[in-house]
Amino acid sequence: MARMLKAARPCSPFIEPGEGDGHLFVDVTGSSRLLGPPVDVAWRLSRWIRRDLNLSPIWSLATSKLIAKTATRLVKPLGEYIVEPGDEAAFLAPLPLFLVPGIESSDL
Repeated sequence: MARMLKAARPCSPFIEPGEGDGHLFVDVTGSSRLLGPPVDVAWRLSRWIRRDLNLSPIWSLATSKLIAKTATRLVKPLGEYIVEPGDEAAFLAPLPLFLVPGIESSDL
């Protein structure tokens, strides 16, 4: 995790590690002029992790952590998913509720 955090630091000052689960949430809002489009940042970070840490990261790109976390649940154990801005409702609509983070089994 420490090495992944170090790799992500040049991408954003706003990085939130998951709760010991190997997740990183990297907010690249407003960094396009410096780093390029968010999808390019995601691809570069993914390639670095694959090459230098010998890990196969699962990643998603979305406008919020909720959407990003849900998207990664769809592509496990390998893959990536991009939810374009404005497509969040259409993305979530057909999914079963248990895939949405924060909804407990008692809520279902």
